[in-house]
Amino acid sequence: MKWWFGRKAARDAGRPFLFGGWGAGVSGEPWPRSYEARVREAYLGNPIAQRALAAIGLTDDNARRDMDELRELLRAWRDAKRSAREAVVSWLVRIALALLVAGIALRAGLLEMLRG
Repeated sequence: MKWWFGRKAARDAGRPFLFGGWGAGVSGEPWPRSYEARVREAYLGNPIAQRALAAIGLTDDNARRDMDELRELLRAWRDAKRSAREAVVSWLVRIALALLVAGIALRAGLLEMLRG
């Protein structure tokens, strides 16, 4: 094996090609398979995934609607966090500017002029 920029070169029997779309001619399956078909196949071949989805209630016909509601809830939560963060930053900037103006007024002696 040769060393190339600090990494070993690939062995003779390289790793299997993980992207299934390019191997369609070899495996004989139709190409391109949709993402949903791949996920469905992986789900049907994995009993642990089936139990996990059944445990959280995503195996019925309403699962898509439930997932859409969860996504909408997550989007609303992110929007609320962003709005709260913007409000806090806005108020902190206003307070800092007010303190800066008050400091300039004290330094310039404007309070003395107002009293006298």
